[in-house]
Amino acid sequence: MTKKEYFRDLEVDNFYELFKYLKNEIRNKRIVIAIDEFSFLLELQKGILSVFQKIIDELLKDTKIMLIFPCLQK
Repeated sequence: MTKKEYFRDLEVDNFYELFKYLKNEIRNKRIVIAIDEFSFLLELQKGILSVFQKIIDELLKDTKIMLIFPCLQK
């Protein structure tokens, strides 16, 4: 994506910090990020929907970054 070596070794403590980094790295480029198996993340981490709502509201609202959450129905 960014074609920078340091991106492969990036360590973040949470999704908010990851998307903060991505916003700064991607800047005004149009990009789609698909988070596969999101339904499993929902089961593993309570409150993750609130985290992503905060990411969208605070970090991504004025960007060209589009998130896709493909979920399988059970």
